[in-house]
Amino acid sequence: MKVLVIDRDRDACEQLQTTLEAAKIEVTFEPTKNNAIELAKKGAFDVIIIDPAPANEMRSFIMGVRRSTNSFPPILVTSHTFAAADVAKAGGNEFIKKPIDKDELLKKIQNAARITEASRLMADESEDFPSKEGLIAKSAFNQLFITCLDRADRHGEKSFLIFVSVDNLSQIAVQDGQEQADKVANNLRRTISRTRRTSDIAGHIKKAEFCLLLLRPGREDEPFLAANRFAESLKENIDLIATSPTKAILKVWLLAIPSGEIPVEHVVQAP
Repeated sequence: MKVLVIDRDRDACEQLQTTLEAAKIEVTFEPTKNNAIELAKKGAFDVIIIDPAPANEMRSFIMGVRRSTNSFPPILVTSHTFAAADVAKAGGNEFIKKPIDKDELLKKIQNAARITEASRLMADESEDFPSKEGLIAKSAFNQLFITCLDRADRHGEKSFLIFVSVDNLSQIAVQDGQEQADKVANNLRRTISRTRRTSDIAGHIKKAEFCLLLLRPGREDEPFLAANRFAESLKENIDLIATSPTKAILKVWLLAIPSGEIPVEHVVQAP
């Protein structure tokens, strides 16, 4: 993982360097915002961390990074004075209060890196899947995903993705053959197509991985209830999905945008 840090506080940078390098994270420091924007354009960083001091203005930097990279790299803001609401309003992904807690720092970096990982997966055009039976192609779903990142950037708006996958698909292919693995993947696709609600926006993003988009949830608990309900639905249909000798292990997890946090995760398999 590659992290870019913009901070004029030398002591804070030394502490960050010690913490990140101990976690096997490659870190680059740049005290000047304009130079940092150029580095971000060239460097393909997974996460960017900035302390806006002394100017305490972060919106122009965040806009500069996203315009120059033509993407939405996750940006974590550290500060002694700001609050989380200020960061959300400016388009940042998360806030880390100074003095920095090491565990909180590493957790929020790992969370933010999930946004980068999801962005790269959605944008990968090497393999797409046709839109059919109520599931849209990855290329089309990617445009909706970008819209979520854009609305988080411009409005501080939260959205959620429910990911569903066959976690042991490669094991099934090795032990039972590719035909059996393909059948399990198709079983999962058909089950999601059949059991999803008409209002659900669902995409086929990998051979045996699917994603449902929850935009602007009406209640705070709505995304969590939706993920739990979806896991229960898969449990009820596990015999229709897990048809290979090596029984399929399904994973269901909820990804929060823009933080990258996974607040809910389920494992579903035959008893």
